[in-house]
Amino acid sequence: MFGLTGLTMAPAETTNPQLRQILGAQLNNCVVSHHRLSDIALNKGWYQAYASPMQQMQTDMQDARTAIM
Repeated sequence: MFGLTGLTMAPAETTNPQLRQILGAQLNNCVVSHHRLSDIALNKGWYQAYASPMQQMQTDMQDARTAIM
C-alpha cells in the first residue's frame, strides 16, 4: 500500500487513465481513513490538535520519556 504522500503525486504523473482512476480512488480512501483515525485520536484525547505548539511539543517530549522508560 502506498503512503498518502506518494499517492498525492501518483495520479497526476501516470498517463494511463485506468491507473489514474485506481490511484485517485486509493488516495481518496487513504484521506477518509486518516480522517476517521484523527477523529478517534481527538475524541479519546490521544492527539491534542488544538493545543498550542508549545503544549504539543511538551506532550510529545513527555510521551517520548514515557516510551523509553
